[in-house]
Amino acid sequence: DGIQQCKDANEVLYFYGPAAVLDMALNAEDVQIKGAINAGQIPFYDPTLVPRIKTMIPTLDKVTGGLFEGAVTVFVGSSGSGKSSLADQIAIAALVQNYPVFIYSGEFGEGRLTSWMNLQCAGSEYITLKYDPIREEVIPYLPYQVDERIKKWYDGKLWIYNNEEKSAVTEGDSILLVATSLIRKYAVKLVIIDNLMTAVGDREEEFAAQKEFSNKCKMLAKKYGVCVILVCHARKTAAGAPLTKNDVAGSSAMVNISDVALSIQPNQIEVIKNRDTGVLKKITFCYAPDSRR
Repeated sequence: DGIQQCKDANEVLYFYGPAAVLDMALNAEDVQIKGAINAGQIPFYDPTLVPRIKTMIPTLDKVTGGLFEGAVTVFVGSSGSGKSSLADQIAIAALVQNYPVFIYSGEFGEGRLTSWMNLQCAGSEYITLKYDPIREEVIPYLPYQVDERIKKWYDGKLWIYNNEEKSAVTEGDSILLVATSLIRKYAVKLVIIDNLMTAVGDREEEFAAQKEFSNKCKMLAKKYGVCVILVCHARKTAAGAPLTKNDVAGSSAMVNISDVALSIQPNQIEVIKNRDTGVLKKITFCYAPDSRR
């Protein structure tokens, strides 16, 4: 124990003699340098076997390879462009693949959110019409029995953030705390934050908070091997101008930390960042108003 308190070999020699120095040299252990990885010891990496969640949009999966575990995907688009509809549809795709999902929605309560998702789950085949006396027209309507079947399917697999209960000082930390608890207890694999601005704000003085929150989302994804989707608003641009990765409202950190970034526009999804392959592509689609797909 006394030798361990010596600061160098000279002190060992002075206090304990040459034999102690020789013993230390013969029994010295290699000390690993923290923060560095020996490349020769890295396990074999097979990109075809990396766990992923399919979006079930064939062209999108072909271009991006799906949602990789430990990765962050950013959706950017103007209000009403379909960001939330796409996020919800991908959430359902994850559930179909037996991956539990957690959704934070800063714009809709759990009733409104699930009613829209239920239409997506059911599809046109099970959707009927019902007269709305305020609108004075018929609207897509899901019968009670179908709604109940879908909720039974959700049970224990789909989790929605409770906007009425805050588990931490800030909304962002509260969301991440709930997400972490669900990941640990229920093996949640997909976390959707819809949207970032309602989670941490979008005023100039809050850019630092957005950057911090984005980095925490990235760390959450990597630590637990989950997929994270961040839904963001776009800055105001010229009418008809295509959105780029520079058009995300607020801090640029969201796109910087993302592995994939998608620009969502009416009838078009554009892959504007693709860290894995670099392939960028515009994907046209049709929108079904009744089922919100």
